[in-house]
Amino acid sequence: MLLNNEVQGSKLFIEKIKFLVITLLLLIAVAGNYYYRNISFALRILFIFFIIYISFIIALITDIGKNTVFFAIEAIKEVRKVIWPSSKDTLNTTLIVIAVTTLMSITLWCIDTIMVYLVYCMTSLRL
Repeated sequence: MLLNNEVQGSKLFIEKIKFLVITLLLLIAVAGNYYYRNISFALRILFIFFIIYISFIIALITDIGKNTVFFAIEAIKEVRKVIWPSSKDTLNTTLIVIAVTTLMSITLWCIDTIMVYLVYCMTSLRL
């Protein structure tokens, strides 16, 4: 039991070190871009992409990174199972939403206009 806790503690420590390295790499990319602003823009972009790529690879070997990749794969599988509506159904639904939105907007505008008129009449103010 105690050995298991030590293994989990060391694994957690290693995960924290990985995230610290990722953070430091990204900070180096930002600071390097600022410090070397006199160097060609294309070279700085290449350097930044390289640092981000290395950070991404390190992030993928963490537990959170592995879980994220697993989640993304499962999400893609679920999206493939979805039965998407046809373009005709999508167009009809869009037109219904636009019509209902327009109708509700006009209705609320009328109610607001009537209420403003009533408030002005009750407070003896004229429009």
